[in-house]
Amino acid sequence: MKLSRFSRITPALLLINALLLVYTAWLKYNGDACPSCNDLSSFEINGIYIASVGAFASLVLAGLYIATSFRKGLKLLLFILSAVFASLASYLQVIQFYSADDYCYFCLAAAVLFYIAFCAISFEVLIMPRLLIAMKTTTSEA
Repeated sequence: MKLSRFSRITPALLLINALLLVYTAWLKYNGDACPSCNDLSSFEINGIYIASVGAFASLVLAGLYIATSFRKGLKLLLFILSAVFASLASYLQVIQFYSADDYCYFCLAAAVLFYIAFCAISFEVLIMPRLLIAMKTTTSEA
């Protein structure tokens, strides 16, 4: 099944997010990360691991999104995982805003890309099928 133009944007967005998170992990590994990422004393997990897991999560969502074009039953799993990952990104941003005086722009950009991907997935999984049903019933009545 061929993906439409709108359907190609979301996996590309998720792949860009994965690349951004790999770059962020590399910056944190080299010690060039912003001081706010290194100043999370209340959070026990290293920022390299968080960025690596985020990149893996983006790749999983992109692969699952492409797989939904072949198996329609995966759409609910895609929606649930994207909601979990977006809420986790939100949680990490709240911890960073609360613990540090400043915030990391790369982490913020990755969180925003997770939110945008979640909105696009929500639109395609929840709203688009209902719009198509409404349009079919409207055209069949005429």
